[in-house]
Order: sequence, then C-alpha cells, then structure tokens
Amino acid sequence: HHDEAQEVVQETVIAVARQLRQAGFVRSTLFEAHGTNLLESLAPDRAVRALDVAARVAREGVEVQMGDTLESAEFRPVSHPAWSIARPVAVHHTLLEAGVVVGLPVPKRHAEARFTCALKLHFGSVGLADRYLAHKNARCGQSAYFDERRVHCADAVRPQLNGVDARALLTRSGPTLHGGAEIVRGVKRLTGAPVMATD
Repeated sequence: HHDEAQEVVQETVIAVARQLRQAGFVRSTLFEAHGTNLLESLAPDRAVRALDVAARVAREGVEVQMGDTLESAEFRPVSHPAWSIARPVAVHHTLLEAGVVVGLPVPKRHAEARFTCALKLHFGSVGLADRYLAHKNARCGQSAYFDERRVHCADAVRPQLNGVDARALLTRSGPTLHGGAEIVRGVKRLTGAPVMATD
C-alpha cells in the first residue's frame, strides 16, 4: 500500500498547489507539526520522507515545512470564550501567520476518534500537550473531552477550505496501516468545502 499512498499524497498536494497558483497565489507551503526532532523515530518529517513527497512537490514550487511538536516557542495560544474547555489551544505560528489555510484531510478509522476527517486534522498542527491529554482522556473513557477538544483545535486553526480525499477509505484498525487495517478502494470521491466563519 506504500506506493499507492505515496502517489495519492503527491497527486493531491500537487493538484491543490496548481489550483492555488492558477487562482493567483504565488507561494504554497505543505505544513505539518506531528513529531519531534528529539527522537529520530518521531522526526517531524518522517511521514513526508517515507512517502517521498518533499522532492516531487518541491519541483512544483511547494515549500515543505515541518514543525516540532515539542518546541513550545513555535506555538501560540488560541482561545475562545465560547469553548466548553477554557484552556487555550497551542497552534503552530505558521498556520496563524498564513494568509490562507487549506486543510487536506483523509477520512479514516481512528481508535479514539472512531472516524476522523477535517476536525481531527488539526491535531497535527497543535502542541503535543493538547493532543496527549485529549487522547489520554479518550482512552480513559472520556470521549466527550476528546470530541470537544478536536472541535476546539479545528476552530483555532480555521482553514478557509477543506479538500477531502476519499478516493479510498481506511475502514478498520486506523489510523495506521498496521494490525488488521482494511482499505475500501474504488470510492473515488474528492470534495472541497469552504469553512464558514461563526462567532
């Protein structure tokens, strides 16, 4: 499945970058803050390297930037008085400084979240403490906390557009492709939706 995943990620990122360029954008950045440089096995760019994405998208003029989830100086606190959990979400400064954020979620099974798409995407752009606490609470049976926190993460980042790649679906044992994972192929769905701003 590795070659197929590699091709899908490359195609999706390149297609979005080309559309942005046609719309007048002069710069596109592929960004994720999922790991840490403290451990080689958790390096922020490990997924990008494993899928060999960086070189191909760079040829299309896309900058690749990986944030370190344990570098607290890279994150800024974001909060909202309407949130049911008052604690701020630590969002990477790259997203807060971007003129436009386009989320590229892939719907899949996920142990704690059951099934994920656009809301949980931004667990990959917030500080480790937020992610760890939400997952810990979910594993302890407090799924309501997990669900609320992923809504807060999505609200803190607020992409202007989500492009959902559902050409195939990971339907069992996600979010990784290990331990009995099952992929339903042939779904062949791509969809994009603007995110509505609310107060």
